[in-house]
Amino acid sequence: MTPLPVPKAFFSYAWTSEAHKARVKALVDRLRVDGVDAMLDQTHLRDGDDLYHFMERIASDPLLKKVVAVCDQRYQVKVDGREGGSGTEGSIMSPEVYAQIGEGPNKYVAVVFETDDRGRGYVPAMFASRLHIDMSTDELLDRNYDRLLRFLHDRPEPPVPIGTPPAFLFEDDPGDVQIHAKARLVRQAVERGRGVLTPWAEFRDAVLAVFDRFHSPSSNGHYDAQIAAQQLTLTLPARDALVDVVRFLVREDLLTVRMLLGLLEPLGNLWWRHRTQWKVQPEETAHTRMAVMELTLYLAAVLMQEDRPDLLGGLLAAPYLARQWDEQVATEFGFLRKDTRYLARAFPGRVTQEDEAQLTHLVLSDRATLQSVSWDDLMQADALLTVGSMAERRLQPDRYPEAAVWRPALPYAWRAQKLPLFLRLNSRAEIERWLPVFRVPDVATFLNTFDQIIRIPGASGVLGGANPRHTFDQSNIGTRP
Repeated sequence: MTPLPVPKAFFSYAWTSEAHKARVKALVDRLRVDGVDAMLDQTHLRDGDDLYHFMERIASDPLLKKVVAVCDQRYQVKVDGREGGSGTEGSIMSPEVYAQIGEGPNKYVAVVFETDDRGRGYVPAMFASRLHIDMSTDELLDRNYDRLLRFLHDRPEPPVPIGTPPAFLFEDDPGDVQIHAKARLVRQAVERGRGVLTPWAEFRDAVLAVFDRFHSPSSNGHYDAQIAAQQLTLTLPARDALVDVVRFLVREDLLTVRMLLGLLEPLGNLWWRHRTQWKVQPEETAHTRMAVMELTLYLAAVLMQEDRPDLLGGLLAAPYLARQWDEQVATEFGFLRKDTRYLARAFPGRVTQEDEAQLTHLVLSDRATLQSVSWDDLMQADALLTVGSMAERRLQPDRYPEAAVWRPALPYAWRAQKLPLFLRLNSRAEIERWLPVFRVPDVATFLNTFDQIIRIPGASGVLGGANPRHTFDQSNIGTRP
């Protein structure tokens, strides 16, 4: 194996203080460990040696490929004023620095060890127009160390491979472009340490504005399910952007229940707004209801994926205000899940109008194009919302289940399976974590009431024929610590 080349580099600096000298030597020692023959007067200049002769010999050495000027305020003053040893080194370096501008590879680089009150590095005039490496703090030294190491080895960082342009750049619809722009602003606000509430509100409003592009699916005075189904495609970019933004904010621990309610409550009222605007019967807003249900389900799936039962439980427990004619009424989470059966007319021969679960299964499976949220994730989220919202029925037994319960959208997909999330509930510790979703104070209460939650009298239609005892592995729940 051919030995790797060892670059030779000289470090020019001022003896400003013992601490400064020690910091320079520590950097040099670190570079030597990483394969650089880094030279320093502290280690290479012997007592009695002539400094000017030493510098001339270094400058004329054909093996010397790099010179690093370690800059602080004292070094800048001495080099620009040609004072002392640093001034001598500057006099020798200066002609070569100016002569080599525009030619490569570069031999000289300025490393900043001190900045002024405005954060500008103290660098001699000959380096003023050249890029330098900021190591003015220990954090910056560590962050930019690899950059210096690459310079010394003449191994610049390779460019990122050219990928595929984002799809939104080629979208003709300005609404979709707006959503992606607002999503980027959320990320930028977090990355720059700014508040997230304003960019989140702007992004939320952009998502809601998608529904302004919906219109009455009537044609010549008759409901046209094909028009309704076509409008559903308008929400796909918003759905995918919402998943990305919510996941990002959850991982940054910046998302709150209140922020999510600011989106979900207006979503739940969209069908009523469309009904009054279009002057149609409620069932003719089925495509609006389907889109709202899908966005809610994907949102729940992300919270489940990211292991945030606190946020999901907060949404299930929160009071919602629903619009009815000229007044608002208090309601529960289930108002986000309205009847969509009228949309079945868009799929003749594929679904029957009486079987809504068949319809929602078909629509959601056809639209399950987002890789970050799998079909299995959607199934589990649907089951979790169903069981979690059942707690409202247990707390208010006089209410009809539909008023409070999330009617399952995918029961045909999950009713015959044992879902992983619920299999993990055989552990009491896992149950403890998910108590906010099930709306009970402790594990003992959960175990005592779980059968009531999933077996509500008269709610068999709500469960779509699912077998909750099997799906939720009820016989093993809480059997382990």
